[in-house]
Amino acid sequence: MKRIPAALLLLSMLLSLAACGDSEAQKENTSAADTTVQTEVPAETELKDNVPVLDFGGDSMTFATMEMYKYEMDVEESTGEITNDAVYNRNLLMEDRFNVVIDMVVQPERDEQTAFLRSSILANDNAFDVGAHFVYLAGNLVLENLFLDWMEIPHVELHQPWWVTEINNAFTINNRLYSPVSDLCITHMQLSYIYLFNHQLAQDYNTEDLYTVVDEGRWTLDYMYDLTTSVYQDTDGNGKANNQDVYGLVTDKITSIDCYFPASEQPTLQETDTGLEVVVGTERAVNIYEKVYKLFYENTGTFVIPDYESKHAMFLNNQALLMPIRLVKLFSEMREMEVDYGILPFPKYDEAQQKYYNSCLDNYSVLLVPNNVENREMVGALVEAMSFESMKSVMPAFYESALQGKYTRDEQSVRMLDLIMDSHTFDVSILYGSFFTTGTLSYILRNTISSKKPYVSNYETYKDAYSEQAQKLYESLKALGE
Repeated sequence: MKRIPAALLLLSMLLSLAACGDSEAQKENTSAADTTVQTEVPAETELKDNVPVLDFGGDSMTFATMEMYKYEMDVEESTGEITNDAVYNRNLLMEDRFNVVIDMVVQPERDEQTAFLRSSILANDNAFDVGAHFVYLAGNLVLENLFLDWMEIPHVELHQPWWVTEINNAFTINNRLYSPVSDLCITHMQLSYIYLFNHQLAQDYNTEDLYTVVDEGRWTLDYMYDLTTSVYQDTDGNGKANNQDVYGLVTDKITSIDCYFPASEQPTLQETDTGLEVVVGTERAVNIYEKVYKLFYENTGTFVIPDYESKHAMFLNNQALLMPIRLVKLFSEMREMEVDYGILPFPKYDEAQQKYYNSCLDNYSVLLVPNNVENREMVGALVEAMSFESMKSVMPAFYESALQGKYTRDEQSVRMLDLIMDSHTFDVSILYGSFFTTGTLSYILRNTISSKKPYVSNYETYKDAYSEQAQKLYESLKALGE
């Protein structure tokens, strides 16, 4: 399902405001003589949700979430910050439309959230109607048979563009979906991985226009290697590569590595007619490992940092042409950057690959409905309508906030962001990764690259265990609800 570009939604919001501002001028012009024949143009059908008129009599709709992500579901007041106020206004609209009170129960951290969701359902205390939790922690709770299949909840239309089809298709096993993602979960956008490039360094090193490279399908792992290997400057003159020098690429060796498999169209775990199949033992998977390893460790133009955050300081200090980063960091660290930067997708495996694919940090929220929820209709109606309104107003607000101060300097970045958001791909191994107690399947590329372990021998060590655990996972999912 092609998603509505958030930049396009933002543009439509701005155009509508402009139209309101021009209304008086239009009234003045009507008094002038006009002999032009006016042809009525049929208005476009307005996109809207299909939730009917419902009145829930002032009942509370309670979301269970964590302190760090509570802004997804509700905010206390209007503050003037664009994304905050979009959430605030969305919820006011929902409360008025359905005669409900939107409420939250908030846990301080992830472990407390896991414990709360489980204990509340087992105690049958009806403390919440919808839970939101980290995707990588939700799978184990799903396997405890605590939640409803969203396909059985009224008013929910998972094919609509305000549901993240790529995630939901990946997470649907045996025609059941327990942990979907919609635009209500803004973290799936905020935690998207992107590449930044430094405009000034690109100019200094006579780099060809990287947006053109992307458009022509040439932005690949090999291209990135060739580009970055030619960018290095021993700034402190000590003859040793360190964090004082200038590089073609500065990168962490933790979470961003997870993105190279999906970006190269390499799945980890797939559903077949008979079960779940582990597919990371392919020649393509091995080749991806070799390309990333070469980019990281056989390249004078790459500086690898053990942790995630330290690379930001180097990029801010104009010491790197390229850097992988999560989109949400444009709000904080990157706001301080004086030199212009641009946004790019993760590179493709090769030019034969038809399109670019991008993914997220595994901390985005998924939605969970307790199996003992009292009012399924209210849950379905509110989540469907809130998700639609989030697509319509919250997502564009986030775009405007993220690009504030950058939009007029690099309009191509807006186009690249839409490409990235429209090319998300996800793997069910992220949801159920902790089920694989041997070999950490979902992080096999990260673990082998960061530790410099040979990929093939590592895979062969765990191959049988992977297959056995995948089949057990499938049987456990089939047993849910029976």
